[in-house]
Amino acid sequence: MQKDGHYMIRILVNQKNINFNAADNYGRTPLSYVVSNGNIFSLVMLLWCHDIDVNLPDVNGETPLHFTVYSAGAHWAVERLLKDSRTLPNKQSTNGFPLSIVAFRGDMRLLNIFMTADRSDIDFDCRSDAFPPPLQNALLCMHERFAIRLLQAPGLNLNSIFYYQMTPLMLGLHLKGSDFMRYLLRYPGIEFNHEDMVGRTAVMIAAQVKNIDGLKMLLVKEEVDMNHWCALGKTVLDYARSSDDPEVISVIKACGRFKDL
Repeated sequence: MQKDGHYMIRILVNQKNINFNAADNYGRTPLSYVVSNGNIFSLVMLLWCHDIDVNLPDVNGETPLHFTVYSAGAHWAVERLLKDSRTLPNKQSTNGFPLSIVAFRGDMRLLNIFMTADRSDIDFDCRSDAFPPPLQNALLCMHERFAIRLLQAPGLNLNSIFYYQMTPLMLGLHLKGSDFMRYLLRYPGIEFNHEDMVGRTAVMIAAQVKNIDGLKMLLVKEEVDMNHWCALGKTVLDYARSSDDPEVISVIKACGRFKDL
């Protein structure tokens, strides 16, 4: 559907017996083509049709909202679709959820549109076995500013688990996202002693990857269990010593929790 078809769309939406949900061989509807081409006039006209299915997926399960988050610069289309109460914001396709795709791209403007939308049904923790929650997705893609902004999303689970059973805290330490860590630790309810697949806790990961900044942030937290043994039979001291980094051992020694260190 071409961008110069504004008047054709205007004529068609006023006709009876027009099936606006008709799909091509790939399952794509007129609405999907309109948002892909960045045609705001045609989008508005089609949304006026009461019998149009704004969530009709193609063969890959992708809805018009999926196509809008793929299209660079189609922020207005995302905003317009989210304003329509018929739009389902959490539908999953073979490529993930709309918000997961936004996190993968690290698009701050799209994130702000989702976060400021006048809706209560947006799941900021949307995930499946194949796709991580948006917060972990942003961290894995090294979009630290995006992850920091997402921390303010309503109802966000700050202890969600993915990627070898890691929480955002553990993943942030592993990836050495110091700015993200500073913001994350401002929030209450963080689980400091959660265990990953091999029983490591956050402080163990910090010592193992030689994350000095993260280690310092954790060691001032009384909730951190310094005596935990992981499934490999190691303690945080073992991880510190095996890091072969004098600064890691020095930082742990300075915390004053180990008299024999």
